[in-house]
Amino acid sequence: MAQQTDRLTQQKRLLDLLRSREWVGLPEILDLRIASYTRRLSDLRDEGHIIECETSWVKGVKHSRYRLVRQPKQMSLIA
Repeated sequence: MAQQTDRLTQQKRLLDLLRSREWVGLPEILDLRIASYTRRLSDLRDEGHIIECETSWVKGVKHSRYRLVRQPKQMSLIA
């Protein structure tokens, strides 16, 4: 039960961060100290959130950033 609570808390923290600005860089996500942030992103997508990832290369270093495009409630208003 504690593991599920941790997962839900991590999802909420990640979703709050994505809601807070248009684009969120990977370093900001890593600052949340979520061991498997890719799994939490996948969980949010499974719930109906549309989350985009954009990557770029700067001087041979890959940079990733994410944004919340649409949430499940917004999707139901469109349909």
